[in-house]
Amino acid sequence: MSEVKVEVTKTIKDFCSIKIDKFKLARCVGAESKSPSRIVPHTDGLEWWLSMYPNGTAERYKGQIGVFLNVSKPAKVKVTFTLATTTIKQSMDHCFAKAGVIGITEFASHSSLEESFVSDPFNVAAVCEVEFELDMRPSFVSGRLFQSCGHVPADFELVVGDWTVKVQKQLLTLISPVFHAMFMHDIAETRSGQLAIKDFDFKVVKAAVDFCYGRELTDRSIETFVGVLRFGDKYDIKSITVELEQLIAFNLSVDTFCAIAHYAYDCNKTDLMTKCADLLKNKITIITKNAKFEHLPPKVVGDLLKQAWLLMTDLDIYKYSRCQRITHVADYYEQLVIDSLSLENFANVAEAAWSWFSPSENLKQKCAEFLDEHRVEVTTMESFFTLDSKIVLDVMKLSVANR
Repeated sequence: MSEVKVEVTKTIKDFCSIKIDKFKLARCVGAESKSPSRIVPHTDGLEWWLSMYPNGTAERYKGQIGVFLNVSKPAKVKVTFTLATTTIKQSMDHCFAKAGVIGITEFASHSSLEESFVSDPFNVAAVCEVEFELDMRPSFVSGRLFQSCGHVPADFELVVGDWTVKVQKQLLTLISPVFHAMFMHDIAETRSGQLAIKDFDFKVVKAAVDFCYGRELTDRSIETFVGVLRFGDKYDIKSITVELEQLIAFNLSVDTFCAIAHYAYDCNKTDLMTKCADLLKNKITIITKNAKFEHLPPKVVGDLLKQAWLLMTDLDIYKYSRCQRITHVADYYEQLVIDSLSLENFANVAEAAWSWFSPSENLKQKCAEFLDEHRVEVTTMESFFTLDSKIVLDVMKLSVANR
């Protein structure tokens, strides 16, 4: 399977429309109709909307429909204006340096709509389709720090196995409270000028240091990006986490889900976990078929299932993962359910064990053993007698058979 690459540019598509009727065409010259503004995702509040002048923007354009795209901030866009129910269509590209408007003053004449008003009067509309080209390259890269500090020798080494990454101690002190605290004390690493890195591979450490110096990451695999983020999280390097987390969220997909979800869980990234849970809820069939999914720790998947489907207990997670045939997760939570089996939850666990859609022989056996050990208490509980009669009969038979 080829590596999944992190995209640093992305096209966001959107559209809106404004209905056109004969009453609008009869409005005064210069009268404007506006669509509601729409926010472009993955931007810092960029908004856009469609403006339409059904009877012209000025007296000389009377009898013409004018259409215009409005943006609230700088943006690179391709816009296509279409007149629904007709063949009228025009496109244009534009790079906005600031908030602004582009459009077509004489997009369509009133006479061009006469046939549409006869054949399909309820679907005549001005449609605006936009494509925003977003550049998500980290802004930290633009600083190009490495171009300005070559005159200062590297005086510290990060040692990864047989490899070393040379770096300036001053840089580590400035960007990382962890390294700053280390260098404030007379410890072996400070005296030797070396720190052994054992929990990251060389490729990740090199990429992290390069990024801090303002170099672009040449290895754009999702594994390397997530590795750099983990490095930044461990050493509290905000110039890594702030910049790259946005890019990682931007690249969340069924192909990158496993690496990103694992990072979000391990590093307690609440917002990113929410995005992962939303994606899992919408694409669970595709995601669970990914070969990498079965290597995700069960606790990670369990937390995502809990958030996506508002599950309350380990038993709920167990039942749902059994239903979805997520075996490694179901097995993990089955043991948690067994470990927590009690008088209070016996009836619920028994129902799960004898569930028609995902019965568990192991869980049946544990319920029978529990019944044998607590027979008087269990058989006098009201919840026991509200169980399906077949479950009661089976668990009692199995309990006797185990003696």
